[in-house]
Amino acid sequence: MIDPGHGGIDGGAVSPSNLLEKDIVLAAAKELARQLTATGRYDVRMTRDSDVFVSLDQRLGLSAKHGVDLFVSLHADSLPEQEGAQVVRGATIYTLSERASDERSRLMAEKENASDLVAGINVVEGADDDAVKGILFDLMKRETANFSADFSNALVRKLKPAKVLARTPHRSAAFKVLKQTHAPSVLVELGYLSNPEDEKLLNTPAWRKKVAAAITAAIDAYFSKRTAGAAGP
Repeated sequence: MIDPGHGGIDGGAVSPSNLLEKDIVLAAAKELARQLTATGRYDVRMTRDSDVFVSLDQRLGLSAKHGVDLFVSLHADSLPEQEGAQVVRGATIYTLSERASDERSRLMAEKENASDLVAGINVVEGADDDAVKGILFDLMKRETANFSADFSNALVRKLKPAKVLARTPHRSAAFKVLKQTHAPSVLVELGYLSNPEDEKLLNTPAWRKKVAAAITAAIDAYFSKRTAGAAGP
């Protein structure tokens, strides 16, 4: 399942020239879906294929409903000027962790987890959240977490030759959309809309095609390894 972040009333990040994250990631998701479908090996689903708002709970629900084997969420972040908006760039792959790998990752997860508030959805934190944490992280510590890490590593390997990765390409944080017990999941920040070079590339069909090809290759490598492991000696 491909998950283009944001949508509808929730535009996500905005570039200096007013490019919206929701539009950039939808275009990238459609290209990735096209390439994956063209292989003939995958049944590709999307959480949205148009400019509509889909809540975080709905995204998780769709993933569970379809019993997906892999969940890839696509985003494109931006940073305020004081945090290096002009210099920080490149793609980053996030996996789920109760404790963020660094402060920037923690803040990014906090921002993404609050996206429902943009649409006026009342998000209540409390006992339910604590219960989910307890159950989920027990499960995530085992098989699903390992598979998520395997796919994250495959993504880094395949994206590296395309020269699109950030300096620290693998990070982790408590992204709600990654809280899935049934499927390995990653969140890919394709780049930073606040960076002039990334902004230009993110809005370029040829660049999106190249990155989609690298992600497709990573998915192929991931499932080839899973299949080989399941087959045994």
